[in-house]
This record gives sequence, C-alpha cells and structure tokens, in this order.
Amino acid sequence: MAVQVGNRYVCSICGAEFIVTKAGSGSLSCDDEPLVEKSGQPVGQARPS
Repeated sequence: MAVQVGNRYVCSICGAEFIVTKAGSGSLSCDDEPLVEKSGQPVGQARPS
C-alpha cells in the first residue's frame, strides 16, 4: 500500500488517528492491526467552491 502525504488513517482498536507527513510504500499499523483510511478530504487540499 502506498501512503500519500495528507491522507488520514485511524486505528479501529484504540481510535488513534494519524496524518501522513512523509509519503512512501509499505503498510501502516497500530495495535498489530492495519490502519483504516479515514474518509473525507486529505489534509492540505482545497475544497471546491
């Protein structure tokens, strides 16, 4: 899974939320479980007018 700067993820077990600050390949996990991408607009992208 490639992660992109600004994407938000949440841990389904403890509820911790993460914002990606450095893009890369690989996977993100917390509490030995993969993180779930949080729906919504990535941080730093303008909303359409």
